Amino acid sequence: MYPVPRVNDTGFHAPVYGYLSDVESSESDSDSGDEGGDESETRAQPVRNKRRKLDVPVREQVRLKKEKRAKDRHDALTAVEKVISLKRTEYQGPLQAKRTQVIQSTLHLVVRNSRSLMEASAMAAETHGFAAIWGSRLTRKWTAEWVKRRELPESERGRHAKTWSLLQDPEIKEELVAYLRSNKWSMDPAKLVQYSESQMVTAEMRKYVQTAVNKEMPRGLKKYLEVELFPRIGYKVSRGISLATARQFQLILTPHDEMTAQANDADKSKWVLKGEMPIRKKGVGRGIHRSDIICSTVGHIDDAGEGMEYGKNYEGYWDGARFIKQLEVRIIPAFERRHDRNIYRALFLIDNSQGHCAYSEDALVVNRMNWRSGGKQALMRDGWFMHAGQRIPQKMVLPDGQPKGMKIFFWGAIKKYLRKHCDYTFEGLRQRMDDALRSVDIMTIRKWERRTYRWLDAYRQGLDCKDAQVEVKKFSTRQYKSHRRVGERMGRAMDMAHGPSGSSGAARD
Repeated sequence: MYPVPRVNDTGFHAPVYGYLSDVESSESDSDSGDEGGDESETRAQPVRNKRRKLDVPVREQVRLKKEKRAKDRHDALTAVEKVISLKRTEYQGPLQAKRTQVIQSTLHLVVRNSRSLMEASAMAAETHGFAAIWGSRLTRKWTAEWVKRRELPESERGRHAKTWSLLQDPEIKEELVAYLRSNKWSMDPAKLVQYSESQMVTAEMRKYVQTAVNKEMPRGLKKYLEVELFPRIGYKVSRGISLATARQFQLILTPHDEMTAQANDADKSKWVLKGEMPIRKKGVGRGIHRSDIICSTVGHIDDAGEGMEYGKNYEGYWDGARFIKQLEVRIIPAFERRHDRNIYRALFLIDNSQGHCAYSEDALVVNRMNWRSGGKQALMRDGWFMHAGQRIPQKMVLPDGQPKGMKIFFWGAIKKYLRKHCDYTFEGLRQRMDDALRSVDIMTIRKWERRTYRWLDAYRQGLDCKDAQVEVKKFSTRQYKSHRRVGERMGRAMDMAHGPSGSSGAARD
């Protein structure tokens, strides 16, 4: 069966389905013309489609939708104004509160000022400090979510498709909540991160990281020294780094510093459950003074340190004489026991403090003098003063022999450890001091040493404090990579290119 075209009254070919044998040929039509010339063929008429009758006319549907949309926006405006006026409303942050005000402004312009949504969103976005185009687009999105679901816009930071959080696993989340409740009086974000890393990181991941740090990274550093660094300074290394090659790099930076720790020195802020507050001690309690050194080769040198219970009623206070004695008796011998003195030399880094100054026994120091003559005070050498251009000596000892009278980087980590493990007792502080000194990782010490070298190099270039800080940040592992703001370095480069009076049109945060 094939469709056979027929011409209808409208001039179009209307298909008629049947067999070709059923269709008369043109010859048979002409032969049968004498039978009736006035007869006409029966042609198929086209069927016209009937108009579909709707229960509700289209115009009425449009009108009803418009009224419903206006009512929904009016109810949404009333709801958002109520949320803003309530004092008990808790926002996710200042940004969410600002976005809520943008939604309220947009609905106000649409409902009460009869503005279009496009125009209202652009005006509201610019009024609240957002961009005209991108901000208006986000405003329409936030407004639609509020009208439809009564949900305020939340920040999407940390929810990128390429990021994954441990809290997405229900079992891990439940375990972390139990840990928070069991340590509610001594909890902070750093301790929570430490717990998650120590309890939830698999052994395979830890093994991979240790292999990368202990083998791959040193191997790459050795290759860099042999291929890149030594050729620049005139060395030809053919069989690897030898002791003779590295003999010139024998100075070891050995920083020294001091700290004090008190028995009741705990964290000032903690994570607690709602409605609960810990009871704190009123005073700081008894304290311990520590004087120690560190180096990048072995870390903290424990037998070089010295501690004392400072205070008027205890062992007194730290001064320069104690420091000189520690340097001669403890620090230098301890350093030489760990390093070959024929190869290594200690480069001590000591801050400028009165506690590091030592004077001779007969030095003219006013702090060693009493208000009245005699008593327990130093026998000082003769002084002098200028009078009428002449130098006049002055005796500091009476004829009877009586003297005359007169009227913190390494420590930050240690303090952090002590505050986390504070039990508000002095004996507990004494027991935890050695553990706190050993808790600092040698990698932290080496990072601090490299940062110190960066600052020294920046100051050698003649940079001031601000420019030196920018130079040091170039070597930081945390680089600024936001694409919506102009960075500090780029802004400074643009300022230099356009001059002090030029305007580049870039807003720098």
